[in-house]
Amino acid sequence: MKIAIIGTFWLSETFAQAVSRVDDIEVGAICSRSIDKARAFADAHAPGAACYSDPTELATDTAIDAVYIATPNVTHYALSKQMLTAGKHVLCEKPICVHLEEYEELLVIAKAKGLVYLEAMMNAHLPQLKAVQEVLKTAGEVVSARLDFSQRSSKIDRVQQGEVFSTFSKAACGGALMDLGVYSVYMVLQLFGYPKTVDAYSTPICDVDGTDTVILGYDGYQAVLTISKLAESRIRSEVVCKDGTLTLGLLSRLQAVDYYLHGGEKRTIFGTSDFAESMTWEIKDFLSYVNGADYSYMQALSRDSIRLLTEIREKIKYHI
Repeated sequence: MKIAIIGTFWLSETFAQAVSRVDDIEVGAICSRSIDKARAFADAHAPGAACYSDPTELATDTAIDAVYIATPNVTHYALSKQMLTAGKHVLCEKPICVHLEEYEELLVIAKAKGLVYLEAMMNAHLPQLKAVQEVLKTAGEVVSARLDFSQRSSKIDRVQQGEVFSTFSKAACGGALMDLGVYSVYMVLQLFGYPKTVDAYSTPICDVDGTDTVILGYDGYQAVLTISKLAESRIRSEVVCKDGTLTLGLLSRLQAVDYYLHGGEKRTIFGTSDFAESMTWEIKDFLSYVNGADYSYMQALSRDSIRLLTEIREKIKYHI
């Protein structure tokens, strides 16, 4: 399979590295708003790839089977629709769509054309996620959960001086929730299902949310999500259960996962892996779906993620 990359920022570089580690797929094209950036990216990460500055031209390239979309959130719906309509499978960075009706519309197009339309969510495809889910089955009743993704943005100082970036712009659907919080929302859905109640609070920066605290109610316990682009968390995430406590490390990649039994014994569930290695799992699953494997569970996760993100935005009065 030949896959095109739309967008040439650092995540696209990591994706290109991940593709190079997976069989039966290669980067066949690069698309950027600047043709010079596309060519520079291809030279560095995908020698020989075709280069485009216009997605419309890329859409007509019959040598390309699929696209990976890594552009600002606000562009995901339109680019996905354009590429699906052109007959290409789509792997789109999170959030796959901002509104549920957009997602449902694009699923109809994908189904009619026999295409895969998948959200690029690393933590949903990692093998250690299944290990975490298995531990939770034997850890006793959940007492509480705190899922944190607080990561100080490298741009924060420049933002505070007045520079404008898409990740801090409501016009681009930016902010902490729609950037980092998607990982937290996916994880809580995968571990506990859809919550019975939702409450949320936010600290703004520019015209978006810089920090969020989300309280999700389940039968007998709450899951608290803490999300921030203003500061870095060191404690990270944990799930406290009757018989032990799971620590989850970085939610996007589930690094440094440990299980502490009450009484002191520590069991390491997973150590660490580099970013590109973590990305290979979603690429492998994407290929399996293209080859006919069922991915209705992933579609359901995307639906629930969009629904829950929408509920949280309503609570913090962030209207897109």
